Amino acid sequence: MKTFIVLLLLVSFIPQSTPESPELKEATDLTNAAVKLFQEQKFEDALKKVKRALEIREKLLPRTDPRVAESLGHAGNLYLVTRDYDNARKIFERLLAIQEEQLGPEHIQVADTLYAMGQSYRLRRNYDLARTAYKRSLMIYGKESGIKTPAFERASLGMKCLEFETKNSDINKELEAIQKQFTTPGDSLQSLAILNGKALSLPRPEYPMGVTGPRAAGTIFVFVELDEQGNVSSVRDVCQGPPDLTAATMKAVRKARFSPTLVSGQPVKVTGFVQYNFVVQPIRLP
Repeated sequence: MKTFIVLLLLVSFIPQSTPESPELKEATDLTNAAVKLFQEQKFEDALKKVKRALEIREKLLPRTDPRVAESLGHAGNLYLVTRDYDNARKIFERLLAIQEEQLGPEHIQVADTLYAMGQSYRLRRNYDLARTAYKRSLMIYGKESGIKTPAFERASLGMKCLEFETKNSDINKELEAIQKQFTTPGDSLQSLAILNGKALSLPRPEYPMGVTGPRAAGTIFVFVELDEQGNVSSVRDVCQGPPDLTAATMKAVRKARFSPTLVSGQPVKVTGFVQYNFVVQPIRLP
């Protein structure tokens, strides 16, 4: 299943003004190889190379060298995508301290790291810390470029996932208040509501075989985009629920149909969430 949790693009962008030592050249080569592996979704292999590059750079470079920050960002992203949320949190906390010191607390790169920290906190169920990180990232994104950017959207989606998981409607009120601060004339706020009630046909997911333990039940939320006719045009896993249940949900939602949404009598595209509740399936004896 393709993951959408890594939202800080893995690229190598650090310019070199002087020749590198053999060890630093190795770190650069490892980073470039990791980027290629990441693009191929070979995340475990990419992480091994990024960890080695970070080790070299931290040994040979000052803490504030941009190449150290680059390796920290790559490592944090890869820990996220491999679901090692505790190590992701530790890495992003280190990166944030460096960025705030070097760039200031309102820099767009700080917002990117805050968003990633929010993800790692939420997925570790550190909900208060996640809430603070998401809100800080949204405020920076909003001041920088308003609400009509992919960065603002993904941080908003993080807040919605947090609301769903905590069942705390105050989080949505906070999100709407932040959105309104940066709304300009002509902006239309993206709908992030639950769309189940608009469904004309909502196929039941097939419960995956072999799923056991605490991740065998729960409510799964996926983000959908509907075309003007109410057909599902895309489905995204933005909340990162249990992988097997999320995959089953996405497969079912792709076949769903919804009533068209009309604005001034004209059908429009709609975005929002679809939820499914999974319960542990009883073992059937032969």
